[in-house]
Amino acid sequence: MKAIYITKEAMDIFDSIESQDESYPKIIYGLIKLMNRNTVSAADGRLTIGKDALTPEVLKQLLGDLETDKNYKLFVNSFFINLINKREKKENKEDMGFYKNQLQKQADQMNTKLMKFTDDLWVLLDKISRKSSDIVWAIYELDSNATIPNKLGIEELGISDMNSYFSIKRGGKPGQMKIAQFIRYYFKDRFTQIDINRFISEYNKIVVGSDNYKPYVADKILKPRDFKYEPKNVRETFISLVTETYPYGHEDELLPYLPKDLKKDKHGNYYMVVGDSDTVFTCHLDTASRTKSKVNLVDYNKDGDSFLKTNGSSILGADDKSGVAIILYMIAHNVPGVYWFFLGEERGGIGSGKVVDDYLSYPFMKNKKKMISFDRRNYYSVITEQMSTVCCSNEFASSLCDELNKSGLKMNLDPTGIFTDSANFIEVIPECTNVSVGYFNEHTHDEIQNITFLERLAEACVAVDWDKLVVKRKIGFDDEVMTKFSKLIRDFKRMVFYNMDTIKGVEGKLTIDLEINDTDVSHFYKDMVALQELFDLHRLDPDIQFDEEHIKIVL
Repeated sequence: MKAIYITKEAMDIFDSIESQDESYPKIIYGLIKLMNRNTVSAADGRLTIGKDALTPEVLKQLLGDLETDKNYKLFVNSFFINLINKREKKENKEDMGFYKNQLQKQADQMNTKLMKFTDDLWVLLDKISRKSSDIVWAIYELDSNATIPNKLGIEELGISDMNSYFSIKRGGKPGQMKIAQFIRYYFKDRFTQIDINRFISEYNKIVVGSDNYKPYVADKILKPRDFKYEPKNVRETFISLVTETYPYGHEDELLPYLPKDLKKDKHGNYYMVVGDSDTVFTCHLDTASRTKSKVNLVDYNKDGDSFLKTNGSSILGADDKSGVAIILYMIAHNVPGVYWFFLGEERGGIGSGKVVDDYLSYPFMKNKKKMISFDRRNYYSVITEQMSTVCCSNEFASSLCDELNKSGLKMNLDPTGIFTDSANFIEVIPECTNVSVGYFNEHTHDEIQNITFLERLAEACVAVDWDKLVVKRKIGFDDEVMTKFSKLIRDFKRMVFYNMDTIKGVEGKLTIDLEINDTDVSHFYKDMVALQELFDLHRLDPDIQFDEEHIKIVL
């Protein structure tokens, strides 16, 4: 398989898509994982994923059946819509003409017209999104989207100077359309009347103005105290960690807030070993922002709990400073374990991926059986699957829930995990999970953190009998196999096959199994060539077993 490289422009657009729509995380993280697992050089053999090479066919080739063909097509369409919006802001008219023509061709093929938004509507929608995000994101989908039928033939959508109306243009002629009518037409029963009324109210406040309207930024700003290293004070620790955003590449700037005796690995991650335990705890230092910025914190109470948010000018960064706060609290209470502070999780688990690729160089990670990440939204989840792959056994997850719930929490098994750093370790550590830490609306300016819950969770984690947790799941390689075949395993994992591949190692034997689910002859041939190249590289000539559904190789 060719190495892949994702351009910065493409990565920026992936971020934009992810913040708008949760439908495509598997595609985005699948691509990022491939990039991180490949050695990327300037060689002609690498595949660059950018505007010139992103097609549904390429996604299918790289990711196989990770998603449906329809979703691959929708993702590519969303990519180019976001590209257009991004470049329009930069006034890059030469490239824009080409991609607009491409989208218009799509529209012509579907016998529909492209609906385009005015600049002032984009600005208004961005303001409303802070209070009525669901409808706003739905409306976003309509801009220059050839996949959504535009049966009314609206060519341009903009702001009206009338209450509760959009301005429209059809057949080159200007007009007005009631917002409620517009939403009902394009989204049918997707939204309640209450949702629609709330959106219209926010729209009217901005367009027409109101004496009763108070802008979102009018919330009382919390002034953090002077920093004092006090990890047992969860609230103040968290506040210190989120006074600024720390995108990938800025993680070292958090060192003043972390223990002085942390160690730094060769990849830039930080870690600490406390006592002797087979348990690993993880969090990540980076936030999902692209730029470094100050955070204006807002403190409020609801239903007896204390919450923190921002004034709407930035993300909060609870993803994953809440996890950092939990880990600092556990270290301060001398809970035995290996503690990792990873970098670049929001860029596809860069730091943790490098640790896995270099796993044998970390002797303190030998024989670790459990890995717990603190990086999940809501109050209830102990994740059992990530990226549609089982990451821990139900028995382990249940035993962890029981331990946490004895402190009054209400944790349950949750198979809907997407990705965090522990997902990179599922082939080297038997039980890997991700635990809810009480944040919501991550990656958006509406992100909030329940501080009361975070404090309760920290106390619960100290009370857990970590040695008592059930370890049931089996991983692919024993120590003997890793000693003999570590380089082969590493190179195999960097390859992507058309057919479903698994690799396991038990009792000194390494087994590679290719389940034949892609019957295209050319694809099957390419898989065989890739395997041959792998074995030639490692000077191996293994016996190969064939049947109707599998190709099995035992070393």
